[in-house]
Amino acid sequence: PAKSKLLIYLPKHRGAKHKGWKPPAERNITLHTRDGHTFPKVDTIKVLSMIIESRGTNTRTVHKLRTKTKNAIRLVHRVANRHHGLKEDNLLRLVHAFVLCHFTYVAAIHKWLRAERDKLNMLIRKVVRQALGLSII
Repeated sequence: PAKSKLLIYLPKHRGAKHKGWKPPAERNITLHTRDGHTFPKVDTIKVLSMIIESRGTNTRTVHKLRTKTKNAIRLVHRVANRHHGLKEDNLLRLVHAFVLCHFTYVAAIHKWLRAERDKLNMLIRKVVRQALGLSII
């Protein structure tokens, strides 16, 4: 009960609203323990590294993946010295270990919009281009 939280999942509906549509009323849901304590309401919850947001969006997940990719790009830039650093094949292994494995783990769980998928593809292309020694646009 110490780590338990209450997330009310109301995904944002996309598309046209039908005739007579009304926005859902605020739900006053509370959960109590046997001791009388209430579970705190939260907007996001993390379960096995999957971030679930109450509105059904993936913005926090995309932000975390962007941060992880930027850190990996910095790491690749540091260890890819022209003379004594890691070479291309080892840099690609590094990218796979730090970024691509995490992407495949996280991406399989979520339902992505096209724009979010395009952002993730752009991040993957960036880190691979850095590992290959190509310019990042």
